[in-house]
Amino acid sequence: MTKQITARTRTVVRHRAERGGWPLCERCGSALGTNVHHRRPRGAGGSKDPATNPPSNLLLLCGSGTTGCHGWIESHRAIAYQHGWLLRSWQTPIQTAVRIHDRGLVLLDDIGGMTPALPLGDAA
Repeated sequence: MTKQITARTRTVVRHRAERGGWPLCERCGSALGTNVHHRRPRGAGGSKDPATNPPSNLLLLCGSGTTGCHGWIESHRAIAYQHGWLLRSWQTPIQTAVRIHDRGLVLLDDIGGMTPALPLGDAA
């Protein structure tokens, strides 16, 4: 069984998503983020994998697993992989870029920060 996301980690993810004092969906930015989403699904690592629940593997999204951006990601998996909203089991969240609505392509860290990332194919 996968360990639960800690209250501290939820706070870090919520603060990272805040814009103007409100935690906005990190995919669309036009709705409140109400649901924590695992970029690399929990089943692809389990509780023994330390990369399951850190902030770099989590996004704050609107909707649930079937509605809003969370539902959209689950229903449009090929596009979600292209944008880093979903990751393959072999990808490392802290080293794999994700598209955030108002920041573009970024690398997420485990303390709530993000760093601009080069688009695929632009590396020197």
